[in-house]
Amino acid sequence: FFSYGYDKWAASSTMTRIPEKVLLLLALAGGTPAALLGMYIFRHKISKSEFKYKLLLVLLVQVVLIAVYYYFV
Repeated sequence: FFSYGYDKWAASSTMTRIPEKVLLLLALAGGTPAALLGMYIFRHKISKSEFKYKLLLVLLVQVVLIAVYYYFV
């Protein structure tokens, strides 16, 4: 969540940005709800369709992994 806020702030200044890969990896590591919340609260990356599709893919992978886990356990 805070990564999106920092990156939004860094985008409007000369600070170092957080690469999109890092934002997506944080979401993949379990931070998808925080990533979605950060995107819309900070209004960051919401106009980037390619990023939104990648984040949706991360979410789908997580849902499949959770479903497979519960199916086999």
